[in-house]
Amino acid sequence: MEYIRARDGAEIPMRVFGPEGDGVPLVMLHGLRSHSGWFVQSAGFIASLGHPVYSFDRRGSGLSKQTRGHTNGWGEIVDEVHAVVTHAAQRYGRSSVHVLGHCFGAIPVAGFACRHPDRVASLILPTPGVHTRVTLTPLERAQIAFLRFARPLHRIAVALEAEDLADLEPDRQFIKDDPLSLHELTARFYFEIFLARRFLKRNLPRLTTPLFMALAGRDRISDNERNTAFFDNAPSENKRLRVYPDATHILEFSREKEAFFHDLANWLGNGYNRSTKCGV
Repeated sequence: MEYIRARDGAEIPMRVFGPEGDGVPLVMLHGLRSHSGWFVQSAGFIASLGHPVYSFDRRGSGLSKQTRGHTNGWGEIVDEVHAVVTHAAQRYGRSSVHVLGHCFGAIPVAGFACRHPDRVASLILPTPGVHTRVTLTPLERAQIAFLRFARPLHRIAVALEAEDLADLEPDRQFIKDDPLSLHELTARFYFEIFLARRFLKRNLPRLTTPLFMALAGRDRISDNERNTAFFDNAPSENKRLRVYPDATHILEFSREKEAFFHDLANWLGNGYNRSTKCGV
């Protein structure tokens, strides 16, 4: 574990894998309910390829000491991405690093890539939460719009079950038993998700970095059709889309883990530098 500070002084806990590696570093951000401890398999695998990995806990998640399940603005999370990217890049004398965002984590890392494309060697989005099937009712949306000012710390349940996240029973049990798993978000956090998605929609033409998107064929959380359209409309010259038909959501908690890891290794092994566009 290492700790650095975000621009506002908040402490960022990071799990560091393979710090002795000499490849391009990779910064990893977890999803909505999870934290960096859920993704030690992929982080360890990427580190085994020679890429130092900096997997951090978003504010209010995992080992973070900030208000649980809360952010004052989605830009705070982008600032955390910026801080970790800067730390990793400076440590290894690099101008850019790979940035990976699982599920919800895809939103702030893609926002970072839109704002700072020169800092991103490639953008990796496994089962991205840019578009999801999980929706709020009109009443819930109205409540969030009101409560973000009146009661910004009002807590609302995260409607993500272990069966929606993982294929295999041991992984589902791990999720159920994890004391650091996030079960509620504040009204302000929910509203900031809306603002972040609106930013991505408006700034998609700025997403020019090499892009690898990985989708789970049986995903009940991510909206594969709309995320594929997001991929297709991104102006990246070098991009690759892979679909793993038997996976439910988290790819390293699926029967498709080895196939996903194989494609990750191919991408990081300079696949992102190829001049030809790669399809499904």
